[in-house]
Amino acid sequence: MAVTEVCGDPWLASYRHLLTGHGLSPQNTLNSALAQDAGQRPALFSLAQVLAKPELLENQLLEDYPDACRPRMHKARVSVLHQSLALQVIAPRVLQLFRDGVCAPLNPDRIFLCPLELADAPSRWVNLNDGQTPLAPGAFIDLNQ
Repeated sequence: MAVTEVCGDPWLASYRHLLTGHGLSPQNTLNSALAQDAGQRPALFSLAQVLAKPELLENQLLEDYPDACRPRMHKARVSVLHQSLALQVIAPRVLQLFRDGVCAPLNPDRIFLCPLELADAPSRWVNLNDGQTPLAPGAFIDLNQ
């Protein structure tokens, strides 16, 4: 069993060596992982609309996945949508905040659920980030809102 040293970071050196060995740049790889291509994807409704009216997501879930009428499948389908939102929209922003010390805000009015027909995309959620001013950690995590 391999032991990862935190102080010496040999795993980081191994990771960079592995990337370089395959002709990949560690910085470009991280940047592309943090980028989200919204393109011209149509949207059903925003996260703000879902938060104000949860039945929008419920109805869309039942329309897209008829098996979601069964409790276990319903829970699984909702869980997948939540995980997708967390991993494909929120996590990249938090990683960017840790990496760069600033990142654009997460605005529920600019996060949209896309149709199921675009399931080949990495996520059904897309965050439209059109030139928003980057925020420092204190402003990004504003507990007074």
